[in-house]
Amino acid sequence: MDLFPQKMENIPVAIASSAMNDYNWIMSTQLGQGFKNQYINVIPETILRELCEHPIAQALHVTDVGFFPDAQYHYRARPEGCDQHVLIYCVQGAGFIRRGNGSPVEVKKDTAFYIPPNAAHVYGASEQNPWHIYWVHYSGHLAPWYAPEQLGPDGILHVPLQRFPVILELFHTIFQTLDQGITLGRFIHCSQVLGHLLTLIYMSGSDSAMDELTCGEGFHAAVYQVEKAMTFFQHRLSELCTLAEVAAAVGLSKSQLTAIFKRSTGYSPIAFFINLKMQLACRYLDLTDMTIAEIAAAVGYKDPYYFSRVFSKTIGMAPTVYRNMDKG
Repeated sequence: MDLFPQKMENIPVAIASSAMNDYNWIMSTQLGQGFKNQYINVIPETILRELCEHPIAQALHVTDVGFFPDAQYHYRARPEGCDQHVLIYCVQGAGFIRRGNGSPVEVKKDTAFYIPPNAAHVYGASEQNPWHIYWVHYSGHLAPWYAPEQLGPDGILHVPLQRFPVILELFHTIFQTLDQGITLGRFIHCSQVLGHLLTLIYMSGSDSAMDELTCGEGFHAAVYQVEKAMTFFQHRLSELCTLAEVAAAVGLSKSQLTAIFKRSTGYSPIAFFINLKMQLACRYLDLTDMTIAEIAAAVGYKDPYYFSRVFSKTIGMAPTVYRNMDKG
């Protein structure tokens, strides 16, 4: 994939329209120094302080954002770190990141890395194959929650652009919104877009632990196996199944499936399956006149009393209480 604005025909279809519309303003922001067709926007500290008086902006907000294409000789060394959280997303080429006194870690295409505030770091582009990077500095009291601890000490994630082309659309939305003039409304809009962007990257990437669990196949295999298990569950909502059965269906051991499923969804496979069943039971209660026993049977429970206990534990109230609630 080529991200030079002069070669827009090579950008994936999902972002081509947005990128083509952005060509003129990208060119207009080209600086006399730096990287051809680069974009950068740093919000002045005085404006930032005023905007961050708003509670929504306090939670999460952009401070600096940019795009450096073909960034040969790009290098940053911050022995004291910086005040903000930093995210850099490499969409082409390669580079490296070193945090603290650690060893340099290679950054390749479709790789994002995170740097927490005040953490010493050095990063730079490969001389032979310089990276194309989108980057953002951000802050706010919710900012730490967008970078889960399981990222590992290097903060490296594999995030394939082919699966998440909307990531670049979100970056471009922030670019364009800020270029229209910084108002409180636009600043809050950028904050909400940033939250979506960070969620996609941080919650969709892989780490070394997941790579090991999938025998080195990495992100694609893990996503496929989790989705395959979810499909298995969807087709068996009227049945009961064991962890061994779903693990066999996706070709993993029970421990492997449990680990990658919980990392991906936050639930164990069977807990997720039960939640699906109870969601379906709620729809039956809301939309039909089926009895509790009929609903229990429809979601795979022969004993309606046992079904009611599971429903109460999952939903927080008995089926009859749920049915009688005013909704909508």
